[in-house]
Amino acid sequence: MRKVENAIILAAGMGSRMIPLTYEKPKGLIKVRGETMVERQIKQLLAVGIDKIIVVTGYLAEQFDFLQEKYAGQVSCIYNPEYEAKNNIASLYLVRQYLGDTYLLSADNYYTENIFRSEETERSWYCAVRSKAAKSEWGLVADESGRIIDVKKQAAAGQPYMYGAVFFSRERTKEFCRILEQEYENPVSHDWLWEELLIRHIQELEFYLHEEGGQAVL
Repeated sequence: MRKVENAIILAAGMGSRMIPLTYEKPKGLIKVRGETMVERQIKQLLAVGIDKIIVVTGYLAEQFDFLQEKYAGQVSCIYNPEYEAKNNIASLYLVRQYLGDTYLLSADNYYTENIFRSEETERSWYCAVRSKAAKSEWGLVADESGRIIDVKKQAAAGQPYMYGAVFFSRERTKEFCRILEQEYENPVSHDWLWEELLIRHIQELEFYLHEEGGQAVL
């Protein structure tokens, strides 16, 4: 086991899939049950002792400024000036130096229960959920040990699919950043979600399936 060093929350996107709710506010600042999704995650992280939290902003970035004041010394915002021209791979590239034993999160995830822990194993993992029906989401195929060995463009009924938190262990971070920097030199990659990098290099990057309760798919 090792202590989780920090968390990075990707919050730069324009939230096009949540229009019209995102015309005037970023998707992470939409309230669910009386609190914003991004702030719920921050509170859950702080509750388990993770007090180094980076929020990568872009669209309507100034609306996130209150987080730095409210959680002074615990939350910092880093602005991605390329949020309109590039996909979220640019946000991760911007803060890659902070990846260690790190939770990587999306601002628009909502957890009914606190899934975070102060310590994690040496395994890097990607959270997943299942659906009784087929889903237009990336379906995960794992071997007997739980290691992800393939990713399908669509999840079959009952197949786990990518959703929610990711944990990077320091053992995987160095190799991941090397691949990220190498791929980012090609402008074609700038249109990718960061997960597409993981998918393209899934045989090199050792990530495990992590099914967790307490996740609400919004």
